[in-house]
Amino acid sequence: MLYKVTLGEEPGYIYFLFEHKSWPDALIHLQLLEYMINIKTQAINLVADIDPKDAVFLASAIALNATLWSGDKKLIEGLNAKGVKYIARTTELIEKLGI
Repeated sequence: MLYKVTLGEEPGYIYFLFEHKSWPDALIHLQLLEYMINIKTQAINLVADIDPKDAVFLASAIALNATLWSGDKKLIEGLNAKGVKYIARTTELIEKLGI
């Protein structure tokens, strides 16, 4: 779950990841940390030669199983070349919305 909150006067986000266990697990925090590291590592590796600053946005899309909306032609073409298909261009959204 992703919640948008206000921290002081700045917007922020809190992400909750739930893991169902059939038994108590004293090390669940390490498993959840591993999930987060794997997602971030995947994003960093995908954008390393495109634009490393975009890793945080790609990691969010991966974690949320969401489409990444971008007008960044270099990012879109670079990720498409790597087989990443969960990207929507701004122009595509405008066309679909009929704006």
